[in-house]
Amino acid sequence: MVALEVANGVLTKIKFKSGPELERAGLLFSPGCRQASHLSQRLGCERDEKGGVVTDPNTEETSVPGVYVAGDVSRDVLLVSIAIAEGAKAAVAIIKAFLRRDGFAIEVALLRLNLFLCFGKPAPDAEHVNQEENYVLNDE
Repeated sequence: MVALEVANGVLTKIKFKSGPELERAGLLFSPGCRQASHLSQRLGCERDEKGGVVTDPNTEETSVPGVYVAGDVSRDVLLVSIAIAEGAKAAVAIIKAFLRRDGFAIEVALLRLNLFLCFGKPAPDAEHVNQEENYVLNDE
């Protein structure tokens, strides 16, 4: 691309060094990005050719055990929705890792966490979890 043609403040044409010009009313581009911190590198995390931290796609854990990342640090797609989803995935993986480390039953602990997140109150003991009257969504 060598030039953008504008009329009355609106893009009208894109000109290239070679090839035909394109009539366009808009242009999207990515300015690129680079890591603002060298922490992942100092920790020894593997990085890809663009400088993003390489992660396990299921857990967001890096090549360094116990180090998890999410969002812009691991992707070249800079979207808040992606960062939120990766953060949630990493959080679940971290909880599972702690539970495994400490010898707790992962399924029961995650069920209790899900009940708390869905209903806003602590889950009862495992033997009372099936009492549906305690966990009915309020229609109000």
